[in-house]
Amino acid sequence: MKMLVALTAGASMLATAAIAQMAPSTDDFVAKAAAGSATEVQAGQLAAQKASDKSVKAFGQRMVKDHGKAGKELMAILKKQGKTPPMDKPSPEGKSMIDKLNAAQGADFDRMYVDAMVEDHDKDVQEFAEYAKFGDDKQVKAFAKKTLAVIKMHDKMIHDIQSKMQKAAAR
Repeated sequence: MKMLVALTAGASMLATAAIAQMAPSTDDFVAKAAAGSATEVQAGQLAAQKASDKSVKAFGQRMVKDHGKAGKELMAILKKQGKTPPMDKPSPEGKSMIDKLNAAQGADFDRMYVDAMVEDHDKDVQEFAEYAKFGDDKQVKAFAKKTLAVIKMHDKMIHDIQSKMQKAAAR
């Protein structure tokens, strides 16, 4: 019986250690979230201006509104905690994507934007879900959980737009 209790306790400690390793650090999560928000706002502004498909244009406008709001909310949490918010600008990868979108026109722009947003939102859902579940800062964790619902909605919307575009292209 003592052996079973010892094994159970050991397995529990290993599981706790594994969960701790899965949790991104708050600083890493915040930096990625801020850069991602800035990227989606800038790319959304481009889509609102340049998209030829009205659903792509509307999605871009939605990104500006929702990600702009989320970015401001995250910055307010950090300021309230006395922390210096990270730079509110795209990561190098985000800047590269925006540069490519700037160079594209018409249907090529729409396809590039939609594909980039599908990839980005798929990744965001995973990152926000991990922090919402395993993060160590209560306020940032609550922000991640709340924002995750919005990001999941965006992810569904952009997948639907992509599917519609692929079906139209196959005709």
